[in-house]
Amino acid sequence: MSTKALFRLLFTASLIFLPGCNKPEEDIPVGNTTPADAVWSDPGVIINEIMFNPPVGGVDYIELKHAGTSPVNLNGLWIASMNEDGSIAKKYKISEQSGLLYSGEYKVLTTDRKWLCKTYSCDSTQVIQMNVLPAMNNSSGWIALLDPQNKVLDQLQYTQNMHFVFLPEFKGVALERVDDHLRSDWSGTWHSASYLCNYGTPARKNSQQKNLYPGGQYGFSVRSNLLSPNLDGIDDLMWIDYAFSQAGIVAHLDIYARDGVRVGKLWDGILLGTSGSYVWDGCLNGRRLDPGDYVLVIKYFSLQGSSSQAKIGVSVRW
Repeated sequence: MSTKALFRLLFTASLIFLPGCNKPEEDIPVGNTTPADAVWSDPGVIINEIMFNPPVGGVDYIELKHAGTSPVNLNGLWIASMNEDGSIAKKYKISEQSGLLYSGEYKVLTTDRKWLCKTYSCDSTQVIQMNVLPAMNNSSGWIALLDPQNKVLDQLQYTQNMHFVFLPEFKGVALERVDDHLRSDWSGTWHSASYLCNYGTPARKNSQQKNLYPGGQYGFSVRSNLLSPNLDGIDDLMWIDYAFSQAGIVAHLDIYARDGVRVGKLWDGILLGTSGSYVWDGCLNGRRLDPGDYVLVIKYFSLQGSSSQAKIGVSVRW
C-alpha cells in the first residue's frame, strides 16, 4: 500500500461512526472506540446516573458522585437545565446547608426521597430532597452541574436512544455512567441500568460500571470472554481493550464461527488511539448475533508498516 493510500485510509477511518443495532443516525452508547478526548484525567464531582423517564408513580432523580480527591462543599453546587445554545435555562441550588462530599461518595437529587428509597433500597442519608429539579424531558434533554460562578463542572445531553436497544420500553430505566474517567459528553460513557437492580442504582455503585484500561500490556484483550446482553448487569457489554507503544494503528476485526465460517466484519480499517476500549453489545450489521461460540480475528498495522494479528475466543449468550 502506498503512503498516500495509507494516509487516505487513516483519514477515512478517523471519520467512521460505528453503530451497534441502532440506526446509524442515532446516538448510541456502544460500538465506537474511545477517542483520546473522551478520557477525563481529573473528573471531580460528576453526574453519575439519571432517571429522566420514571416509572408510573415515580419521580426523576440525578445522582452525583465525587470521583476526585479533595472534599467539595455541597452548598456551592447547583444543578441546571440548559438551552439548545448551551446557555443556562434554570438552575437550582443543591443544598442551603454546608456539608462535605468526600471522594467516592454519592448524593442523589430528587423531589421524593421516600419513594426513591422504597423503590431502590437506597441509603436515605445520601439523598437530598429538593423542592424542584431541572425539567427532564422523557425523550431528550440537557442538564449541567455548576459552581457558584456558573462554571460547568459536568454536563450531559441525554437521549432515550442512548438506552439498550432491545429494551421493551425505556420508562423506569436509568442511564448509568460506565466509568468515572470517561467524559459525560461521549455516548459510550452511558448504558441502561440492569434489571436485577430494578433498572436503577441511586446512591450505590452503578450496575454497569467498569474500570477503564485494565491490564497494562500492549495488544488487545477482553475483560470477559462471555457476552450476555440480557441486561442482568453481568457481561451485558464486551469491552475490547487495546494499548500500543505508538500512535497510528489501523485495525480490522472479523468475526468467525467456531467452524471457521466468517460471520461478518465489526471493524473495517478503523483508526485506534494508543490506548482505549471498544464497547460491543453483540450486534453485527444491524442485528443480534446468534448465541454461540465465536472467534474475533483482529488484523492491525502501523503507519511504519508493521502488522500483526490477534485472535480472541468469545461466547455469546442471550
